[in-house]
Amino acid sequence: MLHVVLPASGWQSGRPGLLPEEAAQHADSVYVGDAEALWPQVIADAKQRKLRPLYKATAGTPHPGVLPRRDIFRGKGYLPILLTQFGRGCRFDCNFCATSVYFNKTQFRRDVREVVREIEAQERRVIFFVDDNLLSDFDAAKALFRALIPLNVRWVSQASLDMTQDRELMRLMMQSGCLGYVIGFESIMPDNLQAMRKRPNLAAYFDGYKAQLEILRDYGVQVWAAFTLGHDGDTVESIERTVEFAIESKFAFAAFNVLTPYPNTPLYRQLQAEGRLLFDGTWWTHHDFRFNHAAFVPKRMTPEELTEAGFQARTRFNSPLSIVKRACDLKTNMRSLFRLLTFLRYAPLFRKEVYKKHDMQLGVEC
Repeated sequence: MLHVVLPASGWQSGRPGLLPEEAAQHADSVYVGDAEALWPQVIADAKQRKLRPLYKATAGTPHPGVLPRRDIFRGKGYLPILLTQFGRGCRFDCNFCATSVYFNKTQFRRDVREVVREIEAQERRVIFFVDDNLLSDFDAAKALFRALIPLNVRWVSQASLDMTQDRELMRLMMQSGCLGYVIGFESIMPDNLQAMRKRPNLAAYFDGYKAQLEILRDYGVQVWAAFTLGHDGDTVESIERTVEFAIESKFAFAAFNVLTPYPNTPLYRQLQAEGRLLFDGTWWTHHDFRFNHAAFVPKRMTPEELTEAGFQARTRFNSPLSIVKRACDLKTNMRSLFRLLTFLRYAPLFRKEVYKKHDMQLGVEC
């Protein structure tokens, strides 16, 4: 039987890009880098049963000149959302981020005209740009937003908090149909932000994100705030304060993820040097590791306390009382009927996910 390992920017499917030697132990052929570059060659070699042990492609413009076939997804239960991509990678170098390592702190972007052509070819008008950081380049993002305005679409994506520094960017963003973003707040503690090298957040934290949150609310951005728990400054009490901050800020959604030491990241190397990694340092293949469990020894609590604190954070934020409190924000979640219905549709689903995924073994469908 022939097994080929495919590349991707996400962690689980893109792991060969960070650990090609390990992947080679489980496959006949390993592919590292962007799929578009060499995939036709892989197919041709496979047909002739002459696959190479390793294909190594360079990162570059996402699927240039190619329109994905989406007709193959019809009738298969996928959400009615168009997934597309403007760019890959991010210019920042947060110490825990596998994306920064994979793309070497660089972003590669498509021609705006190709993005528009792809959207115009589809019936769906709700879009998720799956970029690691859609706003990694403000000027490029503005060009994209100007092109989106005539298309009458609604969209969401992932971006960094420094968007609030550019009011023209914010204006064009909302005019082009932006509903909200996944934003990596990561921590409410400046020492943690400094240690993780979260540059856009450090510049924003002078007043505890208050100014940035007001700007986001004034423009009506529904925020999915992402936090990582277990940094060296964290305690059980600081995690509880983080949840309080998220509820008081009336974020539409929030993720409270136990900090994960991805291999080859600066965080992983630091914890390895300090002898703080659990599961023999290979949590991603260890049979005892479970989803959102601590894979290292924190400084100010036990691994078990960190795991439990993360679970309690997700449980509390997604409680019925919290959902009601967060819904009542006239500037964001109640700004329009469409936004409110979106919030009310997904909030219960995320509450269900808290219990569905906790303790799940990697590689096992939930």
